[in-house]
Amino acid sequence: MTETVKDLLNNETKIMEIAKTAFESVDTDNSGEIDLPELEQVMAQLAHEMEADMPSKEDVKEVFELLDVDKSGTIDFGEFTKLIKDLVAEIALIEEEGKF
Repeated sequence: MTETVKDLLNNETKIMEIAKTAFESVDTDNSGEIDLPELEQVMAQLAHEMEADMPSKEDVKEVFELLDVDKSGTIDFGEFTKLIKDLVAEIALIEEEGKF
């Protein structure tokens, strides 16, 4: 595991800063929540940038339902932060296994 990812895993403040910046870039209407159209937009943008197939509406809805833990119909900052933490932990695990 690189020192950067290892340090990041133990730095709650830094993870919160990263989550806040990412959340604000997805929350395009500045409502404080991410709705289905906003998630669809960011997933389409990422697919385009990665030259991957565009996600289907069903794919977007599935991801949205996984992230919307409290089933409120929106993804709040807490739910989004959990995603960021999970992604960092997954990257750390992949690095530790030497696959990244």
